[in-house]
Amino acid sequence: MEKNELQAFVKYNYFHKEQKRGFKKEAFLFENLYYNEQDDYLVCPMGQHMRSIGDKTTTS
Repeated sequence: MEKNELQAFVKYNYFHKEQKRGFKKEAFLFENLYYNEQDDYLVCPMGQHMRSIGDKTTTS
């Protein structure tokens, strides 16, 4: 690959799922929300700003 100047690409877990129309149309999925990186908040489809209030870790 290096000899032919090709870059390796490994698909992430949700790659194929994200390509489906049903996934893209589901506006309230976390992955489909707009993220304002500068002010660190998400915007829901209704236009409301959502800030993180904490993290949750579970063990099984």
